[in-house]
Amino acid sequence: MFPTAVADELTTLLDDGAIDTLPEFHLNYEDHFRPYIEEIIGPVEKELIEGHAETCLSCREDLRDIVSFHRELKQESELKDLARGSMIANLSAWLFTSSRRLLLVAFAASLVVSIGSVLLYLINSRVETTVQNIGDEVQPENPAAGPPIVTPPTEHSRASELTIPKNDEEPEVAKLTLPSVLRELRVESVGTLRGNDDSIAQKITVIAPNGLVIRSSSPVLRWRRVANEQSYDVAIFDANDNRIAKADSIKANSWRVPVLAKGRVYRWQVSANVESSENKAIRYIGQGKFYIVSDVDEKQINKAKSPLLKGRAYAEAGLLREAASEFRKYLAQNPDSANAIRLLKQVEEAQR
Repeated sequence: MFPTAVADELTTLLDDGAIDTLPEFHLNYEDHFRPYIEEIIGPVEKELIEGHAETCLSCREDLRDIVSFHRELKQESELKDLARGSMIANLSAWLFTSSRRLLLVAFAASLVVSIGSVLLYLINSRVETTVQNIGDEVQPENPAAGPPIVTPPTEHSRASELTIPKNDEEPEVAKLTLPSVLRELRVESVGTLRGNDDSIAQKITVIAPNGLVIRSSSPVLRWRRVANEQSYDVAIFDANDNRIAKADSIKANSWRVPVLAKGRVYRWQVSANVESSENKAIRYIGQGKFYIVSDVDEKQINKAKSPLLKGRAYAEAGLLREAASEFRKYLAQNPDSANAIRLLKQVEEAQR
């Protein structure tokens, strides 16, 4: 699902007509291009991306290159499939020449005879065993009691021998175990700058990442511009509020973070000082929070093969949007899957 914060931001910029005045705002692969290529966004988000690409040369070239790259990958895959089909056809032509056809027929006949011999042996063994069991149940000879009485197998014993329990229902899978870190990620209110006084600043709208689990170790932080700003200061803090990276006097409204350690929560904040018409300094601040997927979770994601297993791996790593996409993909192929329906519902509830 297209990130709500990004969609709201792009919609606001488009409605205000301010998108043309923000040349520094660019689309990125994780939040925009990949959902666009994989077609996991709605028509409104798709139109927003295409509309921005029409007005931004850089984003238009990036989108064109990515679409071209994915098209080449698809063509390469199709060529491989054609080559594989050609190989099978050549093998079939080689096998079914007149001379080799006779050899195959002889081999098949020999195989049928062998299988028939094994089945006949098994049937005879079973008949002998059954006759022996019946003979064991013959009562001892007693002239006064008349001819011996044979007790046949009961109806219950026949059913247990011939009927195999059949269960066509889908085995129920365990409920998802979502990471607890999801409950502590989003930062809603304006805070105070670290190391300064405790006065409350006016808010800078944070675009991304905020309240998200991400896979990139070097994410791009984005925020909305404030009027009349000169520059921005950005800082990154760990879970113990220790500052681990900063950038001062940034002119753009985005900053790529240096490589961070995986499997940890990070808080970031952006600030700007603006001089008002009364020559008074007004301080602005925005804050965000995110978690980078651990190496262990990455291995589980890469290990999963089917959409159902990959969706579970995504969800248990905290990547809810990706998990929902995989579950929907599985449901498209298996619409009656109770497991996929239940897991998708759990993910959608966690996204609210």
